[in-house]
Amino acid sequence: ALASFWIPEHERAFLITFMTSGQDLGSVLANAITPRLLEIGSWCVFAGWGALAFAWFVTYLVVGASAPELHKPCVVSGEALWIKQHRGAADFQEARLVVESPCPRRLLKEPCVWAIFAGHVGVNYAWYVMLSWMPSFFKGAYDLDLASTPFVISAPYLAS
Repeated sequence: ALASFWIPEHERAFLITFMTSGQDLGSVLANAITPRLLEIGSWCVFAGWGALAFAWFVTYLVVGASAPELHKPCVVSGEALWIKQHRGAADFQEARLVVESPCPRRLLKEPCVWAIFAGHVGVNYAWYVMLSWMPSFFKGAYDLDLASTPFVISAPYLAS
């Protein structure tokens, strides 16, 4: 729903694809950086990624907004009005008043919802297999030291 308020309808497909590609970039960077952090100590992995997540949280808390109408720089520049005219979604204040069940039955009747669900399950399964199995595979099958060759483990994420 955040994207429906911020992104104009004619730009939505491209920008959502761009936004979700961040998980691939994140996996590549994490696989390249984490072995180096492990050389310092396992605490460094959790502290480093935790600090990065906290910094992202604080940045979004300070700079972000639920809708352009609530973001002062957007309102002042006139961008909020332009986005509101082109987004194809209801007014944010009206949308906040709509009370809907957390699991609307009308969605469960739609084949496209079930297709999205099936695709999501398949993609997540593949991601978790790659995430949990691949490092031990490369170590066991090819005797690779992941700390010295982190980009080998990142290659499948780059390919995806």
